[in-house]
Parts: sequence; C-alpha cells; structure tokens
Amino acid sequence: MMQIALHDKELMKIPLLSACVALFATAITWRGIWVLADAYLYPTNPALSALWSFVLGLFSFLMLKLVIKHR
Repeated sequence: MMQIALHDKELMKIPLLSACVALFATAITWRGIWVLADAYLYPTNPALSALWSFVLGLFSFLMLKLVIKHR
C-alpha cells in the first residue's frame, strides 16, 4: 500500500491543489461562523442579528486596517 504525504513545501509546488484546499477551508470556516451566528446572535430577530453581524464585521475590518497601517 502506497501512502502519499504532502508537506507544506510539497503542497506549495502544486498551486492548483493548494488553491483548492484554501478555497475549501475558507468556505467551511465561513459556513461554521454563519451557523453559529444564526444560532447565538439574536436567533429570534434576524434583522437585529444581521445588523450586529455587519457592525462587528465592520469594526473588525477597521481594527485590522489600523493594525496593519501602524506596522
């Protein structure tokens, strides 16, 4: 039985595979975050939940931009 082991350096040599893995990981991560937000962030009021999600996302983006700017 042959085993295939892809290490980080070997994976980077295969750009299409690397991009597919990154795409899949990103999609699964955002799906999980979305499900948790629907379940815990004002589950009975979708409009308020969407508003708070937007505000938290915008705040996170602005904080990240400030951190990167001051590096």
